[in-house]
Amino acid sequence: MLLRFTKMHGLGNDFMVINGVTQAVNLTPDDIKVWSHRQTGIGFDQLLIVEPPLSPNVDFFYRIFNANGTQAMQCGNGLRCLVQFIHDKKLSIQKKLVIQTENRIMHAIYHDQHDISVNMGLPEFEPKVIPFITDKTNARSQYLFKSNEYEFLFTVLSMDNPHAVVNYDSIQNSGDFWSDPVIELLGQSIQKDPRFPDGCNVGFFEYKSSNKMNVRVYERHVGETMACGSGACAAVVTAILNQLTDTTVTVQLRGGRLDIAWHHMQDEVCMTGPTNTVFEGQIKKTKRILT
Repeated sequence: MLLRFTKMHGLGNDFMVINGVTQAVNLTPDDIKVWSHRQTGIGFDQLLIVEPPLSPNVDFFYRIFNANGTQAMQCGNGLRCLVQFIHDKKLSIQKKLVIQTENRIMHAIYHDQHDISVNMGLPEFEPKVIPFITDKTNARSQYLFKSNEYEFLFTVLSMDNPHAVVNYDSIQNSGDFWSDPVIELLGQSIQKDPRFPDGCNVGFFEYKSSNKMNVRVYERHVGETMACGSGACAAVVTAILNQLTDTTVTVQLRGGRLDIAWHHMQDEVCMTGPTNTVFEGQIKKTKRILT
């Protein structure tokens, strides 16, 4: 049986999107790993499946899978692409959508292809929830990373997935932000920190002005991507907490820009940005087993 899909990306963060509303979808981790391969498959960072709602108060349910077949809880760029996909496939004519994931309800507004706003929820700072292992009781404390060459503080929070956020200017001997290989080195090192029992996304931000910053994110299970929506949100929240920026910030990632707004501790983070459709196709489920 052939499965219809759409290849999309949000600022270079790319996805395979499948309509599970009008066709049956039953995938294995092996299917996802084979299809995600950049040379022999479709190639993508994550696979998104939109499905009928599980309750009358939401419009759609959606599932997120990493390229290695594991399930993810949150993806801001993916949600924007999903909203565009729903609009393009005429699954709904509503501009405002309520979409449920495995662990939360999300709200989105379709303005046009170049501006889709998604509500990313409240940032979570409680270590047990993130999860992050520490004896500190102050949920918004900064934590020390120390190696033979580097020593700096990072902020820990969750945007429905765990993030460690580093101010790039605090790294000794920092160079050109966009080409500095230390980000990959430190991204890998922090991800392996035993204080993160489930791993983490590691974000680095470079302050440019009170309403502009550059961000690179080393994502768990994926590596550095062209863009990470939840990582951009985590970076802006961290900068606001440290009184470095205003409450609305334009974030430049490798793949393009996102506008992030967070006005108060009790407010949810709002992210606005564009999407693009690359191509559509059909694919057959694989029998190949990966080890």
